[in-house]
Amino acid sequence: MSPRWAKRLPRQSRARYTFEVIIEAAHQLLAQERDVNTSSIAERAGVSVGSLYDYFNDRTAVLGELGERLLKENVQASEQDFEGIGASGEPLLRLIHDYLGRAARRRRAPTVRRLLKMASSMGHRQFMQLYLRSVDMAMQAALRRKLGPKAPPAEGMSLLTRAIAAALEFAVEETEWLDDPVALERVVEELT
Repeated sequence: MSPRWAKRLPRQSRARYTFEVIIEAAHQLLAQERDVNTSSIAERAGVSVGSLYDYFNDRTAVLGELGERLLKENVQASEQDFEGIGASGEPLLRLIHDYLGRAARRRRAPTVRRLLKMASSMGHRQFMQLYLRSVDMAMQAALRRKLGPKAPPAEGMSLLTRAIAAALEFAVEETEWLDDPVALERVVEELT
């Protein structure tokens, strides 16, 4: 639970349950590509709109809380992927290729894709900035482990991370390239 999005954080177990049910309802509506507003969230959650407003100012705050959680899950998955990059004997290009495919598929999940599009249209770029900073640090650490003294300077690795992020951003809008092995290879070649 983030105090950044909630008006107040629940303290008692019943209130925590209500808070979590509201977040889960928003998640379900996004996954089903249904309309997401305070009324639809409250209805899906089985709570009154007033109960929703006890914790959140508006739907943007509910989606902000959900978005922060989903991005945290994506960052954790990326960190696990990067652990493999640092430990594996596979060539670096192959590892980046595999990571790009997995990360793009995570970003293509209906809930994540809709949330990112809504966040973008609402001007909430801090979602992507938080994601990029976290992934950038994890990727740099993995590349340092993998390449040792041959690792490029931090600026060079940040540039690679930003290029990968741009490709993933593109994957939210245009998903065909992920399913086309030739197009995916072209993207990875461009990145590396």
